[in-house]
Amino acid sequence: MVRNMGVARDLGYLKVPANTLIELRDIDNFGPSEVVIISTGSQGEPLSALSRMANREHQVVTLKAGDTVVLASSLIPGNENSVYRVINGLSRLGANVVHKGNALVHV
Repeated sequence: MVRNMGVARDLGYLKVPANTLIELRDIDNFGPSEVVIISTGSQGEPLSALSRMANREHQVVTLKAGDTVVLASSLIPGNENSVYRVINGLSRLGANVVHKGNALVHV
């Protein structure tokens, strides 16, 4: 994802203002209302960052009750169980999970 964002920025498709991106290791230096995480894993891939967050296995990110997670992708047929497993894990952590099934969101 980082590489794709870099390519999009270099080609002029993505405008990233200076001092907008931070290193993941620096996330604790910011308050929850100051950070948006763009993550892989909207299809429930077991080793993705979002799956690791949902299972409390991510090395850096710990989701807390009241955090909001937006899944702005369409569900790919065949991935239903994996995606709902991630959604359930996020919900158990107290996160507000917004997805196509409960809101008008889509990339």
